[in-house]
Amino acid sequence: MKRILSILILIIPSLLSAQNDSNQARWIRYPAISPDGQEIVFGYMGNLYKVNSTGGVAIPITMGDSYNKRPVWSHDGKTIAYASDRYGNFDIFTMPSSGGKSTRLTFNSADDIPYDFDRSNQNVLFGSFREAPYTSVRFPGIRYFQNIYTIAASGGRPILLSAAGMEEARYDSSGNQIVFQDKKGYEDPYRKHQISSIARDIWIYNVATNSYNQITHTEVEDRNPVFSNDNNHIYYTSEKNGELNIYKKSLAQDLTVQLTDFKNFPVRSLTISQSGTLCFTWQGDLYTLTEGQTPQKVIVIVNNNGGYNTVKNVDVNKITEFAVNPNGKEIAYIIRGEVFVTSTSINQTKRITNTPEQERMLNWSPDGKTLLFSSERNNSWNIYKATL
Repeated sequence: MKRILSILILIIPSLLSAQNDSNQARWIRYPAISPDGQEIVFGYMGNLYKVNSTGGVAIPITMGDSYNKRPVWSHDGKTIAYASDRYGNFDIFTMPSSGGKSTRLTFNSADDIPYDFDRSNQNVLFGSFREAPYTSVRFPGIRYFQNIYTIAASGGRPILLSAAGMEEARYDSSGNQIVFQDKKGYEDPYRKHQISSIARDIWIYNVATNSYNQITHTEVEDRNPVFSNDNNHIYYTSEKNGELNIYKKSLAQDLTVQLTDFKNFPVRSLTISQSGTLCFTWQGDLYTLTEGQTPQKVIVIVNNNGGYNTVKNVDVNKITEFAVNPNGKEIAYIIRGEVFVTSTSINQTKRITNTPEQERMLNWSPDGKTLLFSSERNNSWNIYKATL
């Protein structure tokens, strides 16, 4: 009898482990750790989930066919802001952190992305590709650069805070400063190992004096900054040693310390709790880090079928550029980095490219028989053509 019981004890954990492995969530995106460090909200297959920061079964807090992403906690832990495309483009919504009804805050046709709450928790800081003010030196009419706005968490009219091309903007604990990564030119935000004059740097914006202070000055990517809770340091990710890893930089002296040493894949989506626990993703998995300790992988189990919806046809509403054939019979356009051509006279569309690299900058030959475009294949931008 004792022998049988011992066998059962060995078998049952193995069965549970097999079940958990099959439901383990991979390729988690945009994690946000709660202010008290006890919970993490993240994006997975188009919806938002919440899980204990030590791991476990995740609970969905959004459902449906829309794509929901970029969750942000209020500093009192009571509210979550996020972006959703349920009305076509990404608007900002808020909901109770415990789950419940969402409230729509923004209604512009440009994509809006939440970054933080102010210290009163009454306003949401967000980035938007809306038109820049007429005084901006940015390219007019080209939505490459985000403007930063605030909007009341209960809804209302957005207020422009800066048109300086700020991304991943976060307040310090006093609410007087905002740390952010800049955007100097067009480049895919997920491109790795970029070394150029438009690689992102870290800046601090003083809200009261409307002044900017550049913190990093490198030709590699410096991204995703957050303030330490004493405001004396910033944590951020940098490719200075080859891969995006986490660094800590003193604001009082020229001292930078590398905190992680991951290989072959970048650290993404860095956030911080009020207790100083860092949260991020690496190679599709969720991690937490207490400074001075080893990063801890957070095992996340998703026990629903929410991300495996039936494939269906949907209307196209994200054409990024197009070119009309000189003969007037076709229109070429780009959707999600791929080239398509649609006839203007019959109900027919032809997909021209199907590659993991992006294509852009379409142009027809004068006779309308050749379509030219650029593509980032083989690790460089080159010109390609498709002919009838």
